[in-house]
Amino acid sequence: MVAMDEGSLFVMSISDGSLLGVHGSAECDMSVVAYHMALFVGRAGHVLTPELRSELRKNLEGADDTEGAASAEHESAGSPR
Repeated sequence: MVAMDEGSLFVMSISDGSLLGVHGSAECDMSVVAYHMALFVGRAGHVLTPELRSELRKNLEGADDTEGAASAEHESAGSPR
């Protein structure tokens, strides 16, 4: 756990050297955050392989690109020429 001015950063090992990081506000209950992180790691950590995380990241990046293109298209459609 790393204490910061704006809250705390919690870091927990998942598997194969991977880490789970959570930023909690200064007012958070640290024991509740740590408890839920441990539950998550216990229940889902074994499926969060590097390959799956890479695939999820690519899908998110692709969705961001699609949203950006749709937003730019919408803006250009509404602008006078």
